[in-house]
Amino acid sequence: MAEIIGRKKEIEELNRLYHSDKAQFVAVYGRRRVGKTYLVNQVFKDKMTFHHTGLSPFDDGAKMTMHAQLQSFHYSLLRSGMDEQTPCPKSWLEAFYLLEKLLVKLDTGRRANRFAH
Repeated sequence: MAEIIGRKKEIEELNRLYHSDKAQFVAVYGRRRVGKTYLVNQVFKDKMTFHHTGLSPFDDGAKMTMHAQLQSFHYSLLRSGMDEQTPCPKSWLEAFYLLEKLLVKLDTGRRANRFAH
């Protein structure tokens, strides 16, 4: 892993949670442009089955619509191995159903391949 300066405590906590004997849900939040995505990508490199980073609510001054957010999520599903013929979900309920189907399809039973971000 590339050296991340000033995040030793956060890295230790993420690794502790990853190696826990039970399922964990972690929300990483904070101001824009402080390295949240970089931190997660470095700590969990080669351990993620699915990865999606949400769009900023405002991009180039234009408000991001739910459709744009769902389309971005759909592209992440496709990059992770979802069938190319799968249409873009129309709701978050449908989007998470598609994610569940993808994760079941990709599940190898190995811990390192079961982490979703």
